[in-house]
Amino acid sequence: GLSAAFCPAICAAPRALLLVAWSMAFLKFPDGPTVLKEHVCPDYEPTEKEIQDYAVWLGMDPEEDRDLFWIARAGVKSPMPEPWKPCLWEDSEMFFFNFETGQSVWDHPCDEYYRLMFLEKKAERVARLAASGSMSADQKDQKDKKAKK
Repeated sequence: GLSAAFCPAICAAPRALLLVAWSMAFLKFPDGPTVLKEHVCPDYEPTEKEIQDYAVWLGMDPEEDRDLFWIARAGVKSPMPEPWKPCLWEDSEMFFFNFETGQSVWDHPCDEYYRLMFLEKKAERVARLAASGSMSADQKDQKDKKAKK
Protein backbone atom coordinates (compact mmCIF):
# COMPACT_ATOMS: atom_id res chain seq x y z
CA GLY A 1 0.00 0.00 0.00
CA LEU A 2 0.90 3.67 -0.03
CA SER A 3 2.11 5.56 2.97
CA ALA A 4 0.03 8.47 4.22
CA ALA A 5 2.95 10.83 3.54
CA PHE A 6 3.01 9.80 -0.12
CA CYS A 7 -0.74 10.25 -0.65
CA PRO A 8 -0.90 14.10 -0.91
CA ALA A 9 1.70 14.15 -3.68
CA ILE A 10 -0.30 11.61 -5.65
CA CYS A 11 -3.60 13.36 -4.97
CA ALA A 12 -2.44 16.44 -6.87
CA ALA A 13 -1.89 14.46 -10.09
CA PRO A 14 -4.43 14.06 -12.93
CA ARG A 15 -6.33 10.77 -13.11
CA ALA A 16 -4.14 9.25 -15.84
CA LEU A 17 -1.00 10.02 -13.88
CA LEU A 18 -2.60 8.79 -10.69
CA LEU A 19 -3.02 5.37 -12.20
CA VAL A 20 0.70 5.18 -12.88
CA ALA A 21 1.60 6.60 -9.47
CA TRP A 22 -0.81 4.23 -7.76
CA SER A 23 0.95 1.25 -9.25
CA MET A 24 2.99 0.57 -6.13
CA ALA A 25 1.56 -2.94 -6.26
CA PHE A 26 1.24 -4.49 -9.69
CA LEU A 27 1.28 -7.73 -11.58
CA LYS A 28 3.69 -8.10 -14.50
CA PHE A 29 2.99 -10.67 -17.21
CA PRO A 30 5.98 -11.97 -19.18
CA ASP A 31 6.10 -10.19 -22.55
CA GLY A 32 2.81 -8.51 -21.78
CA PRO A 33 1.21 -5.63 -19.96
CA THR A 34 1.69 -4.58 -16.36
CA VAL A 35 -1.55 -4.64 -14.41
CA LEU A 36 -1.70 -1.62 -12.13
CA LYS A 37 -3.47 -1.48 -8.79
CA GLU A 38 -5.54 1.64 -8.21
CA HIS A 39 -5.46 3.41 -4.87
CA VAL A 40 -7.76 6.43 -4.71
CA CYS A 41 -6.73 9.09 -2.20
CA PRO A 42 -9.80 10.17 -0.23
CA ASP A 43 -8.56 13.80 -0.14
CA TYR A 44 -8.00 14.11 -3.90
CA GLU A 45 -9.56 17.25 -5.35
CA PRO A 46 -9.01 17.95 -9.04
CA THR A 47 -7.77 21.37 -10.12
CA GLU A 48 -9.95 23.69 -12.20
CA LYS A 49 -7.65 22.99 -15.17
CA GLU A 50 -8.08 19.21 -14.78
CA ILE A 51 -11.85 19.65 -14.61
CA GLN A 52 -11.90 21.95 -17.64
CA ASP A 53 -9.58 19.68 -19.67
CA TYR A 54 -11.77 16.67 -18.95
CA ALA A 55 -14.94 18.69 -19.64
CA VAL A 56 -13.59 19.68 -23.07
CA TRP A 57 -12.56 16.06 -23.71
CA LEU A 58 -16.15 15.01 -22.92
CA GLY A 59 -17.39 17.52 -25.51
CA MET A 60 -18.32 20.47 -23.29
CA ASP A 61 -17.87 24.06 -24.35
CA PRO A 62 -15.82 25.76 -21.59
CA GLU A 63 -18.09 28.81 -21.57
CA GLU A 64 -21.51 27.55 -22.64
CA ASP A 65 -21.46 24.38 -20.53
CA ARG A 66 -19.72 25.65 -17.38
CA ASP A 67 -22.90 24.91 -15.38
CA LEU A 68 -22.37 21.22 -16.21
CA PHE A 69 -18.73 21.06 -15.06
CA TRP A 70 -19.94 19.17 -11.99
CA ILE A 71 -20.21 16.18 -14.33
CA ALA A 72 -16.56 16.54 -15.38
CA ARG A 73 -15.49 16.92 -11.75
CA ALA A 74 -17.31 13.69 -10.85
CA GLY A 75 -15.71 11.95 -13.83
CA VAL A 76 -12.19 13.01 -12.89
CA LYS A 77 -12.75 11.70 -9.37
CA SER A 78 -14.42 8.45 -10.42
CA PRO A 79 -12.66 5.27 -9.30
CA MET A 80 -12.11 2.33 -11.58
CA PRO A 81 -15.25 0.12 -11.53
CA GLU A 82 -14.79 -3.56 -10.72
CA PRO A 83 -13.67 -5.75 -12.50
CA TRP A 84 -11.72 -3.20 -14.60
CA LYS A 85 -7.98 -2.70 -14.06
CA PRO A 86 -5.62 -0.15 -15.57
CA CYS A 87 -2.81 -1.80 -17.54
CA LEU A 88 0.40 -0.49 -19.01
CA TRP A 89 2.27 -1.85 -22.03
CA GLU A 90 6.06 -1.71 -22.02
CA ASP A 91 5.87 1.24 -24.45
CA SER A 92 3.93 3.17 -21.74
CA GLU A 93 0.57 2.93 -23.55
CA MET A 94 -2.16 2.75 -20.91
CA PHE A 95 -5.36 0.82 -21.48
CA PHE A 96 -8.11 -0.65 -19.32
CA PHE A 97 -8.96 -4.34 -19.11
CA ASN A 98 -12.08 -6.05 -17.79
CA PHE A 99 -10.96 -9.31 -16.19
CA GLU A 100 -14.46 -10.82 -16.30
CA THR A 101 -15.36 -10.16 -19.94
CA GLY A 102 -11.91 -9.90 -21.55
CA GLN A 103 -12.83 -6.49 -23.01
CA SER A 104 -10.09 -3.86 -23.29
CA VAL A 105 -10.53 -0.14 -23.99
CA TRP A 106 -8.21 2.84 -24.38
CA ASP A 107 -10.46 5.28 -22.50
CA HIS A 108 -11.33 5.02 -18.80
CA PRO A 109 -14.37 2.72 -18.48
CA CYS A 110 -16.39 5.54 -16.85
CA ASP A 111 -15.75 8.09 -19.62
CA GLU A 112 -18.70 7.05 -21.79
CA TYR A 113 -21.02 7.20 -18.77
CA TYR A 114 -20.00 10.81 -18.05
CA ARG A 115 -20.13 11.77 -21.74
CA LEU A 116 -23.70 10.44 -22.01
CA MET A 117 -24.67 12.14 -18.74
CA PHE A 118 -23.37 15.45 -20.12
CA LEU A 119 -25.32 15.04 -23.38
CA GLU A 120 -28.49 14.16 -21.46
CA LYS A 121 -28.21 17.13 -19.08
CA LYS A 122 -27.38 19.50 -21.94
CA ALA A 123 -30.41 18.28 -23.92
CA GLU A 124 -32.59 18.84 -20.83
CA ARG A 125 -31.21 22.38 -20.49
CA VAL A 126 -31.81 23.15 -24.18
CA ALA A 127 -35.37 21.80 -23.94
CA ARG A 128 -36.04 23.89 -20.82
CA LEU A 129 -34.69 27.03 -22.48
CA ALA A 130 -36.67 26.38 -25.67
CA ALA A 131 -39.86 25.77 -23.68
CA SER A 132 -39.40 28.99 -21.74
CA GLY A 133 -38.68 30.93 -24.94
CA SER A 134 -35.38 32.19 -23.54
CA MET A 135 -33.21 30.70 -26.28
CA SER A 136 -31.81 33.35 -28.59
CA ALA A 137 -32.13 33.10 -32.36
CA ASP A 138 -28.37 32.42 -32.60
CA GLN A 139 -28.62 29.58 -30.06
CA LYS A 140 -31.55 28.08 -32.00
CA ASP A 141 -29.58 28.31 -35.27
CA GLN A 142 -26.56 26.64 -33.63
CA LYS A 143 -28.76 23.87 -32.20
CA ASP A 144 -30.40 23.30 -35.61
CA LYS A 145 -26.99 23.10 -37.35
CA LYS A 146 -25.68 20.58 -34.79
CA ALA A 147 -28.86 18.48 -35.12
CA LYS A 148 -28.40 18.25 -38.91
CA LYS A 149 -24.86 16.84 -38.54
